Amino acid sequence: SKNTVEVWNMGVHSFCNVMIKIKNADLAGKEYVEVKATKLLGSVLKIMQKKGYLGEFEYIEDGKQGIFKIKLLKR
Repeated sequence: SKNTVEVWNMGVHSFCNVMIKIKNADLAGKEYVEVKATKLLGSVLKIMQKKGYLGEFEYIEDGKQGIFKIKLLKR
């Protein structure tokens, strides 16, 4: 249905924004970046970490959605 597509697109849009935030923080030379946590993002971060694109990351409970604090690698 139309509503399903809209919700899916919002999810993809948010995911892309997180990836851009990580990239921009890395380009700016930041050591860490914090982003809103989702199950999908957690899975992707594990893969990116395993492939050597990211350092350690941790889940921080904030009473809402939660946050991932991600260590960026100086590349």
